[in-house]
Amino acid sequence: MEEAAFSGNESLDTVVLPEGLQTIGSKAFASSSVKTVNLPDSLTFIADDAFDDTDITGLTVHEGTYAYSWAVSHGYLGWEAEEQPDGTLAITGFTHTADTVTIPRQIGGKQVSAISDMAFAGSTGLKHVTVPGTIGKIGEAAFAGIFSLETLTVEQGVNTIGSEAFSDCPNLKSVTLPESGALLSEKLFRYCTALETVTLPQGITEIPCQCFWQCESLQSIDLSRGCHIHRKRRVLHVLVPQNLYGAGEPGIHREKRLPQLHEP
Repeated sequence: MEEAAFSGNESLDTVVLPEGLQTIGSKAFASSSVKTVNLPDSLTFIADDAFDDTDITGLTVHEGTYAYSWAVSHGYLGWEAEEQPDGTLAITGFTHTADTVTIPRQIGGKQVSAISDMAFAGSTGLKHVTVPGTIGKIGEAAFAGIFSLETLTVEQGVNTIGSEAFSDCPNLKSVTLPESGALLSEKLFRYCTALETVTLPQGITEIPCQCFWQCESLQSIDLSRGCHIHRKRRVLHVLVPQNLYGAGEPGIHREKRLPQLHEP
């Protein structure tokens, strides 16, 4: 389907797209009056903005297809949210079983600005999560206790992460945080026993209490340009700039076991 094929069309209500259709182009149904859509299994590409500025209330799609994954990642399926005082949404839960999820930027045409406390805590099946930079805040224990979680990417723009947000995820191996600084919080990765690598933003000046407590598999922490932490045998060696604070004391920390480094 070509770009802007039905853009601005105010006579649409229900759209049933034919099996065999492979692509839906940019703004194909943007700013139209479409309410319900049936997406065929044959789709292999749907533009991110294909349904921008629409008020879709019903979406028919089969689980396991490209269209299903697209609908989940774009906020059309599986998301629970509540409206905030400023009119934006905070995600409060996820009801589908996709293993790879990108938090949607919009749900029902409204901007998603936050992930609520414990929104995904204890979820099953989630393996890979990406939080886009349009999400300003990740709440306390938002992703805590997800045994299946393996990788986590937080993009530039997220500026607040609550305590214990990713704690007790025993299969979490890799974490990337954005270059916005000051994102660490208490007990953030506590008991993430499989965590091997962490990339932290430039500008970090403090490692909060128990931030990496019991991260027994942690091999390296890259704090970007001038600060590096690595493990040799069972001893954690740390070379940090003078303005970094950890465990309540400034300066350079050397040969401290990982639990002690982050425990005051």
